[in-house]
Amino acid sequence: MIYTIPLSRRKFLKNSSLAALGFMTAKTSAMASPSKICLQEYPWRTFMEREGMDWHNDPIKHYQELMSSAFKKFEPVVDSFEYFKEMSSSVDWSAFDIGSVYLNAILHEEKNLNQRIGQVRVIAKFYAKLGAKIIIINPSPISWDEAVDKTDDELNTQVKALSLLSKSFAEMGLLLAYHNHDSEMRNSGRELHWMLQKTNPQYVKYCLDCHWIYRGSGNNSKELYRIVDLYADRIVELHLRQSSDGIWTEIFKEGDIDYSKIARVLKYRNLKPRLVLEQAVEKGTPHTMSIEKSYSLGIQYANKIFIDF
Repeated sequence: MIYTIPLSRRKFLKNSSLAALGFMTAKTSAMASPSKICLQEYPWRTFMEREGMDWHNDPIKHYQELMSSAFKKFEPVVDSFEYFKEMSSSVDWSAFDIGSVYLNAILHEEKNLNQRIGQVRVIAKFYAKLGAKIIIINPSPISWDEAVDKTDDELNTQVKALSLLSKSFAEMGLLLAYHNHDSEMRNSGRELHWMLQKTNPQYVKYCLDCHWIYRGSGNNSKELYRIVDLYADRIVELHLRQSSDGIWTEIFKEGDIDYSKIARVLKYRNLKPRLVLEQAVEKGTPHTMSIEKSYSLGIQYANKIFIDF
């Protein structure tokens, strides 16, 4: 099966309409003209959580409501293969501009590995027909709640799976972009570097989720910039999230991470990755505005920082 981060990170309380969060009135001046910035699904779920809503109570309804909003450049999150099968036949995905899709997959276990690889291929093929060019793969950890490290054999199995998938994706005209959270940064980034140094850069690219690198390295911006410099040529997508004193901010703005510096490094190397705003909220994040307002302001700031992209 394919898994996303469990509901313990976003325990939704009850179902309600997305209109309450401003989705239906999102056509503000910041969204009036086409933007290079894509919006990721996960932050919407976290904004819903803090308002006492549960995306999973009626995801089809929530996707339908999003179709009526101004948020069209979109990166879906696939919770599981079963979730994918239901959503793929129930949602009018042509209403969105989908250039990439995100999913987690258990790839470190030999048992049922071929089945899981086959499921990922099915998902990739479906979204490729909708225009996706990048499939973001986050290999699931052994545990989302405890610090359990994978063995060398498990990491090698994961490398094998990513390699097989990446070549299969290439035959479909797709790029596989490896993604990580903070757990891969344990032990001096052991799992992160294992994946990127033991896979073929021609096939396995990198989705740099800047804040997970920052948080996973102990809120160390210098380590983030080192990772950017080390793997810049493999970066095909950036996930954009900001924090202040380590806590996610309500909007994407100036904060702990100097995104201008990252933009300069990429520009110097003539690299223009896909830009995906993923400004989620968590415990301690200020609660002063709707997701509509947050995203409008975040898009304005991101467009300014990445003006040359």
